[in-house]
Amino acid sequence: MSNISIPYWRTGGVEPQALISGRHDLSREEVLASQRGRVMRGALYELGSRGANSMTVASVLAHAKVSKKTFYETFDGLDECVREAIQTLNVVAGGEMARAAREADPSQLFGRLHAVSLELLESARDEPILTTGLLAPGFGLETPGAGEWALYGEIRSKMLIAWYDDERNRTADLPETTLPRAMAAFAAFEYSILRSLAAGKQDELPAQVEDIVNLIVGILSNGGVEYRLLAQEGHH
Repeated sequence: MSNISIPYWRTGGVEPQALISGRHDLSREEVLASQRGRVMRGALYELGSRGANSMTVASVLAHAKVSKKTFYETFDGLDECVREAIQTLNVVAGGEMARAAREADPSQLFGRLHAVSLELLESARDEPILTTGLLAPGFGLETPGAGEWALYGEIRSKMLIAWYDDERNRTADLPETTLPRAMAAFAAFEYSILRSLAAGKQDELPAQVEDIVNLIVGILSNGGVEYRLLAQEGHH
């Protein structure tokens, strides 16, 4: 698990700055922590902009602004750096999704799904490069990171099932769902975001939250129900 802390998912901090040369009041531990943080931010930027297959130590260092010696003092090699970058994105984004779910209106139909979808859509608008690194599993093929993406994708899919089943307990119209449907639903959500990012339309993403929730519920229910229809009929 990553020991790099990024306080907020939408930090705006993917372009790291080097320490000012000369004397300063930082301890060696603080300098090393800062160096590791800059290396990780450089890796996150490269992961989202190039993909894991195209990342190199040199490209990471171009953003991190630290020496090659510092990189290898921090990580055993590029593979370890890639794995930690994937873990960092998922841990930080997962924490923000959990917060959004906790703060969702419990009386709203699919309130947690709506809140988390909006969180991811706003993240994609504010941090398109980081979001691409989070959601684009094809970037990690043939690297140690591919398994990490599969792991977190399954975790997110099971989360969808749990929220869907909670709604089934209070809504008789919802049929049972399956893990393959949940995985397909999240894949469709990912594709919608990545398509907008590729077209440079990330600013439009938050306004699509109702369409996204309807898409996810439709896939989870195997086309058997629409979120909008349930909401209009007042099923609570």
